[in-house]
Amino acid sequence: MKTKTILAVLAAALAGVIEAKPLPQPELITVPERSWQIYPSESNANIRITVTTKGAIATNGTVTVKVSNDGGKEVLDFAKYDLSKGNPVTYTLKVEKPCFALVDVALQESRCRNRLKLGFDIEKIKPAVPEPEDFDAWWAEQFAEQAKIADPVTLKPISNKAWSDKYDYFCVRAKTITADGCSYGILSVPKKKTGKFGCIAITQCVGPGYSEPDPNYAREDMMTLALNVHPWDPTAPDYQEVYKRENEKCPKKAYMFRGMESRENYHYRNAILGCKTLIDYIRARPDFSGELFYIGGSQGGGFGLILGGIFKDAFRAISVQMPAMCDFGGYTIGRRSGWPYPGDVNDKLHPDDRAAALVRFGYFDGVNWAKRIKSPILFTIGMMDDCCPVSGTIAAYNSVPRSTPKFIQLGKDWTHSTGWLPAHMSYGFLQNFMAPEHLTPYRYWWTWK
Repeated sequence: MKTKTILAVLAAALAGVIEAKPLPQPELITVPERSWQIYPSESNANIRITVTTKGAIATNGTVTVKVSNDGGKEVLDFAKYDLSKGNPVTYTLKVEKPCFALVDVALQESRCRNRLKLGFDIEKIKPAVPEPEDFDAWWAEQFAEQAKIADPVTLKPISNKAWSDKYDYFCVRAKTITADGCSYGILSVPKKKTGKFGCIAITQCVGPGYSEPDPNYAREDMMTLALNVHPWDPTAPDYQEVYKRENEKCPKKAYMFRGMESRENYHYRNAILGCKTLIDYIRARPDFSGELFYIGGSQGGGFGLILGGIFKDAFRAISVQMPAMCDFGGYTIGRRSGWPYPGDVNDKLHPDDRAAALVRFGYFDGVNWAKRIKSPILFTIGMMDDCCPVSGTIAAYNSVPRSTPKFIQLGKDWTHSTGWLPAHMSYGFLQNFMAPEHLTPYRYWWTWK
């Protein structure tokens, strides 16, 4: 009987544990005094912090506030509050230099955590390191050597029953002067043979790239050039296996660090030369109307800055969304660098090469190409973008000459994956520079929703 009694007691206790309701979770509320979260430097930025439990003001607990330079290693401030001494509390931050301050608020007794960013004198944020002294001369030499290649572009017709029947499709291959020897893209040309066509160019975001026409910006009245950054034929049957195998050979098993030990071997040298050559090909086609547009996000946004800097005023308009490849040296001054953070990676792999690496990667940094853009350009930027930190993208925006028509969409809550709204607005920007017959309002609202 004693054994049965003990088992009965344990069962009842266990049932009680199972049936017990979880303790109410506290709620952490942070409200900046300025809803747009942008301030002049040397001004006080106040954040009201409130902790509640079941809707009632909490009377105990500890709140910490850590402030960093856009998520980098530089700590701008730290504060701690005992809620038994007051709740809500007002945290005041004063920053005396241009930056984005990442404010990380945490309730220590729980998993409650809020993050927000405050911008201070953001129009004065500059690239962390200067551009290489021979930037223009070196690239001019690369382009001159590339121009010596006779008939650099070849077209291979491709087809798929799932694609629109209003286009002819081609895999376009550009020969290059690099060890890789080539670069690829997918070209869509309207089948109607009357008149001439404009062209929308877009470069892939991270990953294997285009093996078929771009699904978002194909349109019946324009050519679409979907550019890849890889030297591997995307239409080959084993392309995905090739892509994976080549990535395995790279530092950190990622192509964006491929050949990073020298500017001549760096993966993006070949990609830039290839993309430029394919744009040159489009501009020389007899059916090209002269209307050239660019749109791209992330890595494609970084290439928008690069191609915009190369072709200067050749684009009617450029739209870059959450652009990567900006401010590679950001980590040297305590803030985060731009994707893919090659300097940070290089320092871990080759710490004695730090100074040389900062110069080397400068040839591929979007902030340096931005200085040369003359075409109208829109930046779509998320303040909470952890992949492409806002400091670097703002540094690129600020680097675009004041004489260039430049515009910005800055979303205080946007992250790198924020979807249809900025994409729709970015495409709408391009339409401001298109002829009336090319306007397609609201089309991409539904694509991205």
